[in-house]
Amino acid sequence: MTTILPRIRLYLVAGAALVFLGGLLVATGRWNRAATDRAFVDAAALAASNPPPVGGVRYWAPTGNGVPAPILRVRIEAAERLRQIPALPALPQTPRSSQTTQTGSPPTDKPPAAPK
Repeated sequence: MTTILPRIRLYLVAGAALVFLGGLLVATGRWNRAATDRAFVDAAALAASNPPPVGGVRYWAPTGNGVPAPILRVRIEAAERLRQIPALPALPQTPRSSQTTQTGSPPTDKPPAAPK
């Protein structure tokens, strides 16, 4: 009997075990990320449902698993949309911006042309 056949079987079983353990590690990592996400969703729902403190910073630690109620989810999403809207830049106010020439056009920096 040759020794190569048992060695091949050993390599196949070891490879299958490594693939199984790698998949188990990936699944555990995804499970932990999902649990963390659920905890932060619950913390965001708690933060949105309570009014902000008068003089301090609001802090909520994530706890347990949970999904906010639909009305809280709408409030959270609306607040996020308002935070993402960029503020319009203020237009500079110049003293000449309110002046117009006799023709109704805004003044220019060039002097009027001399008649020929």
